[in-house]
Amino acid sequence: MGYKFSTYIQGDFTKSYSSANDMAKTYVKLKKSDGANPEYNLITCSCFTNSKDLLSMGILYNGVSMDKFMDTVAAKEIEFGGMAGTKVPNIGKLAFSTTFYNNAFTKKEYQNQLNTVMDEFNDMNWFMSKIHRANFHLYRINILLGQKP
Repeated sequence: MGYKFSTYIQGDFTKSYSSANDMAKTYVKLKKSDGANPEYNLITCSCFTNSKDLLSMGILYNGVSMDKFMDTVAAKEIEFGGMAGTKVPNIGKLAFSTTFYNNAFTKKEYQNQLNTVMDEFNDMNWFMSKIHRANFHLYRINILLGQKP
């Protein structure tokens, strides 16, 4: 059985990957006989918070720090927004896919989905673009595509 959900993020996540491996090794040492992680905490040490912290170590395709991107552009959406702020189990996939405008498994799918969303915002009339904060989203999409916003 393969993965069912994905969010593609283009960049260098070498440090994230290394830290995730270290975290996994630590978890194996801490794991109780029933498989429970004694460090788990819904607010401070959950799958969502660990994923967010690990991804924050990456560098996006155009050199923007993932930490900076998430802190300055997407922090409210991820941390305090309605979806993630509720701490509903498995809501992370929705929070990440909406923040990064895709649910792609491959680079090609990623680029196609982001370009489609970009076209939708570019095709809006003036009034609709103001309602949907098109310039804000276009700025973010440009960063994710590795272009200068």
